[in-house]
Amino acid sequence: EAPWIAATGRYGKVQTLRRTAKGIEARTITAEPMGFGRLAVRPGSTADRTVLYATRDDGVVLRLEGRPGDEAWTREAIYAGPQGLRGVAAGRFDADPAVETVAVFGYSKKVQLLSRPAGGEWKVETLFEEIDKGHWLATVEIDGRNGTDELIGSGYGTRIFALSRPPGYGLGGVATDPDEKETAALDADRPLRVAVRASVPSVERIDPLRYRGGFLTKSLVYETLVRRDATGRIVPGLATAWRIEDEGRALVLTLREGARFHDGSPVDAAAVRDHFERWVRLPEHAWLRSTDHVTAVRAISPRELRIETDRPTALLPDLVAINPCAVRAPTSVDGQGSFVRPLGSGPFAFEGLVGGRTFRYRRAAAADERVDLVAFGDERGAIVDALLAGDLDLAVDGWDEAVPRERLAEVAATERFEVSGGPGSSVVYLSFRYDAGPTADVDVRRRVAAAIDRRALVEAVEGGLAAPCATWAAPSVSVWPASGGGTPPRREVKVGAPLRLLVEDAPRERRLARALATQIGAAGLEVEVVLVAGDELSDRLGAGDYDLRIERTWGVPYDPYVSLTNRFLLPSRARTAATDRFHGADPEVSAWVERATRTPDPADLPGIYAAIQARIDDAAAIVPLYAPHRLAVAKPGLVGLQLDHDLYHLALDRVRREG
Repeated sequence: EAPWIAATGRYGKVQTLRRTAKGIEARTITAEPMGFGRLAVRPGSTADRTVLYATRDDGVVLRLEGRPGDEAWTREAIYAGPQGLRGVAAGRFDADPAVETVAVFGYSKKVQLLSRPAGGEWKVETLFEEIDKGHWLATVEIDGRNGTDELIGSGYGTRIFALSRPPGYGLGGVATDPDEKETAALDADRPLRVAVRASVPSVERIDPLRYRGGFLTKSLVYETLVRRDATGRIVPGLATAWRIEDEGRALVLTLREGARFHDGSPVDAAAVRDHFERWVRLPEHAWLRSTDHVTAVRAISPRELRIETDRPTALLPDLVAINPCAVRAPTSVDGQGSFVRPLGSGPFAFEGLVGGRTFRYRRAAAADERVDLVAFGDERGAIVDALLAGDLDLAVDGWDEAVPRERLAEVAATERFEVSGGPGSSVVYLSFRYDAGPTADVDVRRRVAAAIDRRALVEAVEGGLAAPCATWAAPSVSVWPASGGGTPPRREVKVGAPLRLLVEDAPRERRLARALATQIGAAGLEVEVVLVAGDELSDRLGAGDYDLRIERTWGVPYDPYVSLTNRFLLPSRARTAATDRFHGADPEVSAWVERATRTPDPADLPGIYAAIQARIDDAAAIVPLYAPHRLAVAKPGLVGLQLDHDLYHLALDRVRREG
């Protein structure tokens, strides 16, 4: 006879099937008003007595016992857990072989073990939490150092993981290495130590209304209403939906249902309104162009916030800014309105300061998991020294380098660290003096642009760790259009004196400046590299003492829009928290950028972006060069680290030590 096959699916039945001469013969074991995920058969099952385990979509696990081909099976619900159960695997996962064990995995991200001793009751324990929703589990035998089976699983996080009991488990008296257990225990107890660029730690600096303290120290704690995804699109944050009203003069945002601050208070529209009322229209925040046009912020229902403006205004692209748009809890301030404690709704809650340079956090969803952010100022190489000394577990690039590229080989050569990379989103570009001098001539700018070999720059300056880029936004920002093919054919021009390339005197900038001077010089335009200290650079730029300079966009989430408005529009007359980056610009580009600020719907911006890029190509308004990769240096054994192009966030809630 053909064998019986057990089957299930979203149609809500568990069946046994077999092929016969007359077709498929089916027997229904159980029919439920709910879809099923997966099936597993208990090891040792026979043709006379089979045990099946089935995961149901609503989080129930069924144990079904009977004889294949019969319709009378014993049905037992053995677990009622989180909804979205999928994977299930049966095997020996307990030291005692008489204990019945089955593992499940689902949308809760958790791999959980169900166990029942002979004559006892079912118990559940969480073995592991994956970085994304779970989908599939299988029982395997790949570690002979214990007496149990192993598990292999995968989910929506694009990873495959293996789970194993420690050496000696279930082997009854076999000696094991005591040092290995002691080291593992110490590592598990110590918080993950991550380097950050931040000023001297203080609680007050973890306030999104202040512009010190670093970005990661805040993006762990707070959420913005919207953010940018891996393509550069605006997607939900604390707000799950929005609509534009009053012909672009109002934006209504719907807040995420059930969102709470770390003190347990609800993230409702009144709380968000109160936060906005503390910063909107203040001069230090006017680098966000929309703030000058906000006339009212209203809580129109517990979950709906309405922001009104005096003209059609691009509000959404500004709301990605961590400072000041990340939302803090009302209880972050005292009765006089002074900031007293960091309270947000993000993945980590702030616990306090440790020593003289460390911010400590605990994962909001797991009180026993902690992260230390160790603050480093602008001293180049200090993070490398701390890594080599064993004082750090992880260093990740943000807008600037965590590990200077000139020391990367030194770190990698120790074999004590793993270097990984992801796409960057900050674009290094060459810009010109527009108001006077030779670069006010479009043909000079076109000739400079035509001389650039971006791939050669990437190799010479970044050691290949960058993406050549001919556009305002990085290649990873797919909402920005591609270049139209470069500048028009150049007219031959003569320049009476060398073009002055003004550059901050730092290793990376020196390498780039010299490589640019060589390339432009080969095209017949002599370039003089002028190296200046950082505090002198602004003065020289303001005085117009240059022809060429090197700039860099801020990267996602500030690219493409916020960097664009701050580079190509005249700065606010009031002194703002942003560095003044305007030293002349192409008038046509500036006109298009001004039009972007009056475009409320982000869906209407790509056409404006295309016009801006076309003008950049045609007039060599700037010369984009490349987008440096984002790199991480980590101790071996860290899993779950994912680098995307958002340079101001890091998903540390997904990072785990193996084992």
